[in-house]
Amino acid sequence: MRKALGMAMTQTCLLEAEGFAQYQEVKCTYLCTIPGYLYTISAYLHIILVYLYTIPVHLHAILVFPYTILVYLYIILVYLRAIPVYLHAILVFLYAILVYLYIILVYLYAILMFPYTILVYLNIILVYLHAILVYLHAILVYLYTIPEHSHVILVCSYTILCARVPLQSAASFCST
Repeated sequence: MRKALGMAMTQTCLLEAEGFAQYQEVKCTYLCTIPGYLYTISAYLHIILVYLYTIPVHLHAILVFPYTILVYLYIILVYLRAIPVYLHAILVFLYAILVYLYIILVYLYAILMFPYTILVYLNIILVYLHAILVYLHAILVYLYTIPEHSHVILVCSYTILCARVPLQSAASFCST
């Protein structure tokens, strides 16, 4: 009787521990999706701004800095879930560097009025480097996290849209 009671109590404790672990995982999954959705909103706002015109630079900068904070928050949340994200983190930091380079280029154009053709080509190089990083990020998300199919689809479509914009700008400026 005592042995059966001990086994039942042990099983109950194990079930409670497993339930708590699942609750923590679900809770953290929801926390991880919040920056993901906010990132998506900021990404699409960024696309709209790029389509409207590469400058207003201040609006662009205002969008980019909160986005970077969201990315770091996402990394912290992923680390809390104990998922290996060292490569993910490296990619994100490289991406952030590219974003800052892009902002510097836009400021140079706005302030110093460099020849626009040089800026267009540098912009295209940055965007394609960004595209490579985003696709690597999508692969990592697919391999290591939930897999988040919707995240991968959003990231890829966002990259395609962003990669098209500088080419369209370059074509329109070359034709004038």
